[in-house]
Amino acid sequence: MVIIDAGKVLWEGQFGVTDAATGAPVRRDTVFAACSNTKPVFAYAVVKLCEKGVMDLDVPLTKYTSRRFVEGDPRLDLITARHVLAHTTGFPNWREPGKPVPIQFTPGTQRQYSGEGFRYLQSVVEEVTRKPFDEFMRVNVLEPFRMTSSRIVWDDKAYTRRVAHRHDKEGTPIIDPPQTQTAAQKAEGLATYGAAAMLHTTPGDYAKFLIEIVDPRPADAFRLNERSRQDYLRPQFKRDEITSSGLGWVIGQHGALTFFTHAGSAAGWQCESFA
Repeated sequence: MVIIDAGKVLWEGQFGVTDAATGAPVRRDTVFAACSNTKPVFAYAVVKLCEKGVMDLDVPLTKYTSRRFVEGDPRLDLITARHVLAHTTGFPNWREPGKPVPIQFTPGTQRQYSGEGFRYLQSVVEEVTRKPFDEFMRVNVLEPFRMTSSRIVWDDKAYTRRVAHRHDKEGTPIIDPPQTQTAAQKAEGLATYGAAAMLHTTPGDYAKFLIEIVDPRPADAFRLNERSRQDYLRPQFKRDEITSSGLGWVIGQHGALTFFTHAGSAAGWQCESFA
């Protein structure tokens, strides 16, 4: 856990073990899966891409690619990056295995959390930037923000040893199957889950990203200008009496307090950010 205040880390603490079988303690450099907390980081990079004029948040994504993410539904031509980041595309969270992804309502008219939307936007970003997703994130966010303990993909044993083992809610280790995937299968996994959930990081590293939002440095080639930052943190679609969808975030209002938050979870992982 990390607590930040006034643009600085106020307190950082570690709890528990990285592996219940060995009792190895969690350390400051222990790496965890960010899961869906990947989405706000990707959203930041997309907003910066739009600020540079490479894309536009409100131009239909079909203008940037000749590939059809959905066949036979003209509503695809309405979907923009803003719809994706605010979860108003009409896509479900994930398609049924072996079936095409459906558009379940007119884009922009409702909110429905969707990893499929992030999958679609990732494919467009890769096409317009001509960079694989992991390289796009490394060059545009992780390295400029000095998130040196954060990775989308990795193959070095030293980093692997820092990644915490997964455990269920009772603390029982979840045994991962042997890594028998082919290179093509791994690439498909990255293409499917990359922008939605594949960031691995430490609490301290993720705090560096949050600090850039709550107490930003001057705009540069990687950091948002004030106009883009305000749009990034602006409510886009009302969810309930307290919260709205932002661009990658949940934006909330409690009295005079405005906050943004996101959670991430998967089998063996749970994380939360709040500012």
